Amino acid sequence: MILNQKEPKRWEVEFLVEESALDSVAAEIIGRVAMPAIGCFSGDLGAGKTTLIKALCRTLGVEEHVTSPTFSLVQEYRTSENRAVYHLDLYRIESSDELLQIGIEEIFDSGCWTFVEWPEIAAGILPAHHFTISMRVESEHLRKIVFSINESGDYVR
Repeated sequence: MILNQKEPKRWEVEFLVEESALDSVAAEIIGRVAMPAIGCFSGDLGAGKTTLIKALCRTLGVEEHVTSPTFSLVQEYRTSENRAVYHLDLYRIESSDELLQIGIEEIFDSGCWTFVEWPEIAAGILPAHHFTISMRVESEHLRKIVFSINESGDYVR
């Protein structure tokens, strides 16, 4: 793990991990964010975005099976404390109108943990209080994960 202070209101942590270590990365990420927040996940197909989201959901106490909502676009899970966790896959979205039709503003305003794969199309409506995860395949078993937060203050522990 490498911690880099980038600007007064931006910092990032880099992880170089095998898939078997994703639960510890998930715990580190959840531990650094001081409240339920919106996480935006970028990376090529097969980089491990959904796999990391599964680990984050486990860390939050989601016991049900977590899958990519590629066709449903939005999946809602419940933690063991009955709190909602949203998982969005925007890969197939083509316009901001489609985002509004799936209720993205309500999800972003819900105060619940929300994980967004392929967030680029939502850039214009993302709240400032989101974190980003960038993932890249380094080798067959190794992934580089860059976790960054653009807003600090109460948002970061």
